[in-house]
This record gives sequence, structure tokens and C-alpha cells, in this order.
Amino acid sequence: MPLKDIHYVDSYDQALKEAGDNLVVVAFFNSWSESCKWVSSLVEEYSKRAPSALFLRVDVDETDENEDVADREDVKDSDVPAFKFYRSGAAASPPLKLASSEQLQEALDVLLVRN
Repeated sequence: MPLKDIHYVDSYDQALKEAGDNLVVVAFFNSWSESCKWVSSLVEEYSKRAPSALFLRVDVDETDENEDVADREDVKDSDVPAFKFYRSGAAASPPLKLASSEQLQEALDVLLVRN
């Protein structure tokens, strides 16, 4: 499944629905924070290594609708980088907030084995 950048609430909802039983990894970040610089490249790398999973990137400061997605998912600016994981519309793993690249890699290694 491809990597998708989310810009609207509707596109977020549609992507989750279309993923079906596949793993969905949602990366919440902002483009200006030093602690988030690694997010885009790592998510891009994993999306190529795990084509059966859907990776969504949500820049929480890009649009008002992205802020709405983050609010609905209980992700605050102070939480990013944050990651949520879904399968069949339900949480597949606890969320990671203020995550490091190592924490994300560990979570993905476990979740992708189950995919």
C-alpha cells in the first residue's frame, strides 16, 4: 500500500476505511520541529519495506483539518512525533507519543510480523 500525506479529515477517514485488515501506521509530526525531522524519511523507508501496510503522514500544523485529525486522535503538539497503529479500524497497539526512531522501529518490527 502506498504512503499517503493527509491534508483533510475526509481523506484520513477514507484511508483508514480502505485499508481493511491491513496494518495502518499514522505518523503525526510537524515540519518545523527538530525532534520530528527523521519522521518523514523513516516512514518513507518503512513504507517501501512493508508494502502490505498503509502509512499515513499527518503534519499537525499544516492545515486546520490536520489539527482536527490530531485532536480527534488525542494527539497534541507537545506529543509529536507520535504514532498510532490500526488494523481493521481498531487500535493494533498502544500509541507512541514523543517517540524516538528506535521506539518506532521496534513497534513496527513487531506489528509488521503480524501483518
